[in-house]
Amino acid sequence: MSLQTRTGAWPAAAVLLGFFLFLYITCEVGVWNWLPRHLIAQGIPESSALNILSLGFALGLLAGRVGVAPIFTRVSAINVTLAASAAMAVTTFFMLRASKPITAFALVFRRWSFHGPVFPTTLAIVGTAFPRMTGTAMGFVITCGWVGLAVSSRIIGAIAGDDPRRLKKALLVIPVSAVLMVGLNLAIRSLL
Repeated sequence: MSLQTRTGAWPAAAVLLGFFLFLYITCEVGVWNWLPRHLIAQGIPESSALNILSLGFALGLLAGRVGVAPIFTRVSAINVTLAASAAMAVTTFFMLRASKPITAFALVFRRWSFHGPVFPTTLAIVGTAFPRMTGTAMGFVITCGWVGLAVSSRIIGAIAGDDPRRLKKALLVIPVSAVLMVGLNLAIRSLL
C-alpha cells in the first residue's frame, strides 16, 4: 500500500522522515565537528585525534555503505535504519568514554560503519514511500537533514562553552539523537 492511499499519511511520513534525517545529520556533524576536541581533552595528542576522526570516519563510512549492500536482499530498508540507529547510539556512547587512541579508533570506525548506510537507505525509503511527488519528498527530507547541520553544532557548543568537562556532557546530544532516531523509525514504519 502506498502512502498516498492513506489520508494524511503524506505530510506525517514526510515530516517524520525529515526529522529522522535531521537527527542523522546532527549525529554526523556533531561527531565530525567536536570529536577531535573531545579526544584531545581526554589526553589523546592532537595529531592522533585528527587521524582517529579522519581515518575512522572514511574507512567506517565506506565499510558501512558497501557492507550493507548484500543485506538488502534479506532485510528491509526500514529494518536497516532501525538497527543502524540503535548501533549508532551504543557505539557513540562508548566512543565518548574512550581515552586510549586504539580504543577510540576502533569505536569511531564501528560507529561510522553503522552510520554509513543510514543516509542512502533513508532516501531509498523516501523514494519507495512517495512514488508520486518523489522529488518534493526527497527535497523536503534532505532540507530537514541539512537544518540539522546548522543547528546541532550550535547546540553542542552552547552546552559545552569552554569547559572540556561540559563538552563530554554536551556530546551526549549525539547518542540521544540516535535513540530518538530509533523511536522515529518505529513511528515511520507504522505509516509505511
